[in-house]
Amino acid sequence: AALWVLRVGGSLAGVVAIGDPGDVGDLGWDLTRPAGLARLAVSREFQGQGLAAVLISHALQTARNQGYDGVILLVSPGNPRAEHLYQKFGFQADGETFNWGHLWVRYQLAFQ
Repeated sequence: AALWVLRVGGSLAGVVAIGDPGDVGDLGWDLTRPAGLARLAVSREFQGQGLAAVLISHALQTARNQGYDGVILLVSPGNPRAEHLYQKFGFQADGETFNWGHLWVRYQLAFQ
């Protein structure tokens, strides 16, 4: 797994992790060898500048380069901004799951 840190002017602007999905990979996805995207965050002062899209793009390219057949992730149903962003990248909602004491919306993206 890889954790990417984005700095702007020496300040921590955002992070994203991509790689082995761990326990999330055991939730019955359609993909054979998915990467798990997790820990996407952009510091409040840098939000609204497209940095989350930069981080997602980098994570997706990393997953492709490492031979994964797609990417899976979980999103809180109370986070419509995140859901909209993932949908812009082509992620499709694939139902809901209850794990770690929370309800999550499952999203997956199959590489062509």
